[in-house]
Amino acid sequence: MSINRKITFGMLCILIITFFMLFLDKLKIQKNHNPDQSLQKMIDQNAGGTVSLPINKEYKIKATLNIPNNTSIIGNGSKIYNNSKNITLLKLGNNVKIYNLEIEGMGRSKYNGNSKAIEITGSNSSNYQSSVYLEDCYIHDISGYGVYLKYARNISIKNCRISRIGYAGIHGMSVKNVIVDKVEINKVGPGKPSSISGETIAYGITFTQSSTSKRFTENPRSENCIVINSTMSDIAWEALDTHGGVNISFINNIISNSKFGISVVPVSVKNANGITIKSKAPQLCYVIGNKLYGTGEGSAIVIQGAYNSDPKTGKVDLANPIEYVKNSIVANNISVGFGQKGNDARGAIYFRETLNLVVKENTIEDSYMNGITLHYSNKNFNVTANKIKNIQNPKQNIPIGILVKGSYNQGIINDNEVSNFDSKNSKENKLIKQLFIDIPKENKINYIN
Repeated sequence: MSINRKITFGMLCILIITFFMLFLDKLKIQKNHNPDQSLQKMIDQNAGGTVSLPINKEYKIKATLNIPNNTSIIGNGSKIYNNSKNITLLKLGNNVKIYNLEIEGMGRSKYNGNSKAIEITGSNSSNYQSSVYLEDCYIHDISGYGVYLKYARNISIKNCRISRIGYAGIHGMSVKNVIVDKVEINKVGPGKPSSISGETIAYGITFTQSSTSKRFTENPRSENCIVINSTMSDIAWEALDTHGGVNISFINNIISNSKFGISVVPVSVKNANGITIKSKAPQLCYVIGNKLYGTGEGSAIVIQGAYNSDPKTGKVDLANPIEYVKNSIVANNISVGFGQKGNDARGAIYFRETLNLVVKENTIEDSYMNGITLHYSNKNFNVTANKIKNIQNPKQNIPIGILVKGSYNQGIINDNEVSNFDSKNSKENKLIKQLFIDIPKENKINYIN
């Protein structure tokens, strides 16, 4: 064989070997990224036991993975993803545990309600899905919901990270006994228009009802839920929320760059006449030890009951709410930069239609346009030992620490410290009202200072 033929033969062999290696790599990639049926088969074969995924492997799925009852998934840093369509990626049965798993969707540029990273749903109020544990999971780039809960109870979500979600990081509807501990949620939005206000809304975590169109026996309140030691940032609307929940606690969380920090508000629905109707108000709610850093667009903490509006005319009977927020506590929170610029009916802490509400030992700094606002129909409240510093008001207005804005308020305002510091002259601004009662004849305030 001549030298030229030998060279040509050698190059041909190299090309064949290179092509064969590339072909094997392609098969390996396809096997690694398209194990849709094999992954579900592996899970089904180990139903009721433990599935341990390979370390840091990627699984591209085309349809929802169903995790059977009593099954544990140990992710070992592996990723399950779908980047081509909006689907529920994992649907969980009863007594399921998932550890150290990454779940990725196709992005959040536009809200899509079909997109859920994890779905835990019972069939109705008599058949709850139960006993699910999520730990050390990373959920991201989902255009709808990070964790979607409906008729679910005994749910624990711990040490998880949820990021870049279209509407809600954790969305609980008619849920019971949910614990969210040491969870980080950030970049939630763009959200979707509210059916009530039309404003674009999105949530870090919300506990609400399964449907506002059903009776309460079929559509119970969420109850016995706690969010503790968690971090919420860059939430388009409300970081933490409950609509009509019972025994809901938000404790020792850090919230930054959301329009509203924590909202404890009633269930609302528009009737056939286009009138907003309030129904059930939250009960036994606790907002304690949170740190909130705002943008001057909304309140740090809102506590609101269900006002009474005529279903035909929409006229509100302020003196007689449908239901008060009862026996709740707002204490030891730090708020910086909350309230709403230009809105003198807002404040960093805002409440109305409450009964036996305690607001104590909170620190409020740089708020708009006052520190604490009592609006309508607060009965037997106690506002005590709060520190309010540096109210951000226009020059023509005197800063107000505590504002009683509306009517039918009765309670105690005691031992609060209100101060404004003039940074240009390095002295305290004496032109400040510690308490201002808008309509004294329509309020019964026991003021001690």
